[in-house]
Amino acid sequence: MRRLVKSFVVLAGACAITGLTACEPASLQPPVTIQSPSQEPTQPLGTSSHTAGKPTLVPYTSPADGSALVLMNDDGSGLVVFGMSASAFYKRAAEIGWDCQPPNKPGVDGFVNVGATTFIFGSDGLHRIDVADSSFQTQGGFAVGDSIAKMEQLYGTNYERSNASDVLTYTYVLPSGLQFYVVTTPNSLLATGWGFAYLQDFA
Repeated sequence: MRRLVKSFVVLAGACAITGLTACEPASLQPPVTIQSPSQEPTQPLGTSSHTAGKPTLVPYTSPADGSALVLMNDDGSGLVVFGMSASAFYKRAAEIGWDCQPPNKPGVDGFVNVGATTFIFGSDGLHRIDVADSSFQTQGGFAVGDSIAKMEQLYGTNYERSNASDVLTYTYVLPSGLQFYVVTTPNSLLATGWGFAYLQDFA
């Protein structure tokens, strides 16, 4: 079942409004309009594994070279996975060493912030991740501050490009059913943010 993400605005203090405690204060981020492209990218990284079962958590290993963590792989497996509950997320965060407090109301729709990265939960658990700093990277090594040219080199050019409130969003749908998007501004060729959204059930 496809679940299309229409729009989302991250505002400071959103965690308090929704009842989840933020790990760190939320940072202001511009509005992002996400629209699902009709086709998949022509040069995706990795292959889909969701048909063989639900994506699994991978063991946490601190990067020896100090590089950014890969938060989620293109097949949906990773340090966190979509569909996990808020309580499972906090347990995982404690294992990794993120400074998070238990949610005030587990199961309530809301946001959890780790630095400038926002994890969004709904009735189906974790279903979106917005990254706005260089703490995390994609499986292919894409991070905030990288160029749109690098994005195209890694993920191809079969994306949908949208412009809303002077925010450019490049949106891909990966073979695994994940929606991958990169955000920048009209006057910049460097990414100011990126993220994953949950488009379909892994079953």
